Amino acid sequence: PQVEIREGGATLRQGDPKSVKVQFTIKNVARECAAAGDSVVFKVGIEGLALIGAAGKPGPASAPLTITVTRGDKVVATRAATAKVIIPADEEQAQFRMIEDGIKVPPGVGDLAVTVGFKG
Repeated sequence: PQVEIREGGATLRQGDPKSVKVQFTIKNVARECAAAGDSVVFKVGIEGLALIGAAGKPGPASAPLTITVTRGDKVVATRAATAKVIIPADEEQAQFRMIEDGIKVPPGVGDLAVTVGFKG
């Protein structure tokens, strides 16, 4: 199945809406899957950007993500993850790349769908 960014989950702003500290944005997603007996195991890659807002400063930043695998209307696997970056002192942004491996989906019948998105 294709991995998609959850509607409304592509961007996460941290801080007060009028004075954002950091804004995270997912730019690209990818997946690999492999059979493991009668189950399927997914590896999901997420790439994005963290931008310093008006109230932010360089340094470490992180944002919570959720990876969800559904079969029809039923959630069959979920994984909480964290996007982490260190924004250098002389920069206003930094890229993040992460891979979540070992997301195991139990056997079953029906098409699978994988979604990724920031919590919030």
